Amino acid sequence: MASTIHVHCIDLDAADLDPERIEAILEPDERARAARFRFARDRRRYVVRHAVLRTLLVAPCGSSPAALRFAFNAQGKPSLDGGPEFNISHSHGHALIAIGSDHAVGCDIEWRDASFAEETIAEQLFSGREVTALRGLPEDLQARAFFDCWTRKEAYIKARGLGLSLPLDSFDVSVDPRQPAALLQGCDGWCIRSFEPAPDFHAAVVAPDCGWNMAVHPRLHVRDLLCDFASV
Repeated sequence: MASTIHVHCIDLDAADLDPERIEAILEPDERARAARFRFARDRRRYVVRHAVLRTLLVAPCGSSPAALRFAFNAQGKPSLDGGPEFNISHSHGHALIAIGSDHAVGCDIEWRDASFAEETIAEQLFSGREVTALRGLPEDLQARAFFDCWTRKEAYIKARGLGLSLPLDSFDVSVDPRQPAALLQGCDGWCIRSFEPAPDFHAAVVAPDCGWNMAVHPRLHVRDLLCDFASV
C-alpha cells in the first residue's frame, strides 16, 4: 500500500497570537532561540511555526506537544526518536510542514522574488545543465523556473539530510515550469512533487522511491489548532 506524506502550509501572520502564551509548548532551547531574534515579527513567526509543528506531530506520536524531544543530525536536520519522519521550511511569513511515516522526507517553500532570480545566483549554484535549461526559456518564465529549480534542489538536499555538504551543482532537477517536476542526474532512488501552496510561492516535497502519495491539506487555522494546547 502506498504511504502518504501529509503537507501543511501555514500563514504565520494570519492569526492574532501572543507568542509568549504559546511558548510553553516549546522546549527551553527553542524558547532561548526565539528570544535571540532582534525583531518581534521574526520571533513571533519562529514561535508559531515550531508550536504548529509540535501540535501536528501529536497525533502520530501519541504525546503532548511539549513532551516531544527533537534530535538533530550533524547537518541540523531534526528528527523524533520513534516518531514519523518530517521536515519544515519557511519563507516570507509562510511555513511548509511535511510529515511522512517511516521514510525520509524533505520540503522547501520559497516566495518568488523576481529581482532575486535576475541575479547570477543560478550561475553560481545550479548545475551547468540547469543553467542552460533556465536561460533557454522565454524571459517571462525564468523567474518561475528559477524558484521551481531552487525549491526542488533544497527539498532534495533536506530529504537526504546532508545540508551544504551536498553541493547544489552536483545533481540535476527539472527546470521548465511547463513540464512535470523531476529529479534527474544524481538523484537515483528519490521522487519529487512540486506545487504552488499560495500565490507567488513555490514548494517541493522529496522522499525515497515513488511509491508514496502527497496529501496537501487545506490552510490551517492556527489559533484553532493551538487553542487545545495553549492559552492563546
